[in-house]
Amino acid sequence: MRKGHRGLPVVLAMICGATLLPVAYGDPAVATAPMTSPQNPPDEVTVEAHREKLSKLRVQIKKSVDNFYEAFNRANTVPEYETHCRDEKRGESHVTDHVCTPKFVNDANDQETQGFFDNYATVPAGNLIYLRTPGYKSHLEALIHSDPNVHEAAVEFDALTQEYAAVGREKVKAN
Repeated sequence: MRKGHRGLPVVLAMICGATLLPVAYGDPAVATAPMTSPQNPPDEVTVEAHREKLSKLRVQIKKSVDNFYEAFNRANTVPEYETHCRDEKRGESHVTDHVCTPKFVNDANDQETQGFFDNYATVPAGNLIYLRTPGYKSHLEALIHSDPNVHEAAVEFDALTQEYAAVGREKVKAN
């Protein structure tokens, strides 16, 4: 061991011990649980499988949202309501959200931005969006009920979100 690193094993042992103590003292089942053996696989595998299932469902939900809006756009007759989806980052974060935006929202934001740079008054984008959203929602609901493709895409999305919620509520059971 190099000089100056003599305390490293002690520090690691203290950190590992400190992180394990609250778990053992906080949960009596953990403190008395038998050690892992071939008959008792580790709980981490179950947790990883649970997380992996949720991750796969998130990907499927994202695809179902895209499928829904593709069906909606094919059936839609109002150009302002055409909706497109994309991944957007939140601020400076690396986390992305899948965002679907109707054309009227982009148009309102573009109009407000153009007015700012060209120095003329415009109706604030938030107001235009607020006023047009109820009509958009009504049209969306009408197409879900009247167009079989849009309805099928909505049912698929609903089934996946319910499955995701159910998997999220599942408790990982210790063996």
